[in-house]
Amino acid sequence: MKHTTLMFCIVLAAALAPAAPPAGLVLIGGRIYPAPGAPPILSGSVVVRDGRIAAAGPPDLVAIPAGAERLDCAGASVAAGFWNCHVHFTEPKWEEAGRAPAARLDEQLQEMLTRYGFTTVVDTGSLLENTLALRRRIEAGECRGPRIFTTGPGFVARGGSPYYLKPVLLPEIETPEQAAAAVRERLAAGADAIKLFTASWATRERAVPIPVEVVRGAASEAHRQGKLVLAHPSDITGLSAANEGVVDILAHAIERPLEVPPELLVLMTRRGTAVIPTVALFGEKVLPQVKSYSRAGLDLLFGTDVGYRPEYE
Repeated sequence: MKHTTLMFCIVLAAALAPAAPPAGLVLIGGRIYPAPGAPPILSGSVVVRDGRIAAAGPPDLVAIPAGAERLDCAGASVAAGFWNCHVHFTEPKWEEAGRAPAARLDEQLQEMLTRYGFTTVVDTGSLLENTLALRRRIEAGECRGPRIFTTGPGFVARGGSPYYLKPVLLPEIETPEQAAAAVRERLAAGADAIKLFTASWATRERAVPIPVEVVRGAASEAHRQGKLVLAHPSDITGLSAANEGVVDILAHAIERPLEVPPELLVLMTRRGTAVIPTVALFGEKVLPQVKSYSRAGLDLLFGTDVGYRPEYE
């Protein structure tokens, strides 16, 4: 008999919470994958109480509450929630997140993220104050949603605001000193990481790069404070600037050219650069590039650019 593998993510608990009995829900007998890289628990139990995972482990170490509803998960798999490392809370519906009705936010978060099992997301560009307000409401239990990390708006070179975001203009950095000061201000305001458009499409045909020394100034300050730096590279000049400026993560594959020179792959490998290729945005044309990253041993992180992309699936 062919067994169907079920992925019960952490978010499932929240989704089931309203219908769960007061004593809780217990998932019994499934193969549990508690965390990436951790050995699986071959036949474990997961206790869900008040919409949260209260316990997970081998059956002899997990106490099952009296009166709890039991769900037989034999032959199925129970996994921790997924990360989406590239999202945006920029659609108009997220405006005034600090005052929006909680029920509406619940619905929007489920539609965009939690129904797909995303329990941690990295927002790589939005209004910082608004996204922090959304995060506070989730953390306070006012609405149900994923854990949120955010960069706030990305930084660009002078005249480098992307044509596809206009009339919105992004903050510009022109010198290493200015870049470092901007990073300090952003992190002090509550950002968890920094996003740089190391090259950005000012027009459909012209990418404007941030000078390498400016990238390095921003990255050095972020690293001094123990924070990661993400780069939107756009093209080969942006990829080169990201590498020479010691950026940690590429937020996209590059669009022009589609092939990455071997010498850059070697440099990225030495520095431990990670890549969020956003295949959902670019499609199959970037798959050979993604394969080259994989063959070079780079970490590939999952991200969909949802929020900028209107398609949620």
